[in-house]
Amino acid sequence: DMDTVIAVHNSMNEATWAKILEWEALSDPGAAAAPRLARFTGRPTEHSPKAWLKQLFGHPKPFDRHDWIVVRGDGAEVRYVIDYYSDEAATARDETPKTMHDVGAVKSILLDVRPALDSPAALWDRV
Repeated sequence: DMDTVIAVHNSMNEATWAKILEWEALSDPGAAAAPRLARFTGRPTEHSPKAWLKQLFGHPKPFDRHDWIVVRGDGAEVRYVIDYYSDEAATARDETPKTMHDVGAVKSILLDVRPALDSPAALWDRV
């Protein structure tokens, strides 16, 4: 039903944002202001280099990819790459999210969230 689809989608967006905030806390711990989402792009037919490499070693393809642009407290823009994977073995443990902040309800969708390697600083963030 559509309410479930919306709940799952919102939950995945919240889970993605939580992962981005984890990265931001590591890379900019003394930020004067919290990061904010500026924009995002869905790129379901374009696999990230990391997803492509994982496929070479037998990992399944992601079912979706997003690029999220985050503005840090100092105004710098950072692009994040998010690959979404399906874990069919975990579908029996899925629950319908009760709120959009219920990020642990859907266990069959796995997220790979990381800063894009767009600059030497971004590479440093990933180390």
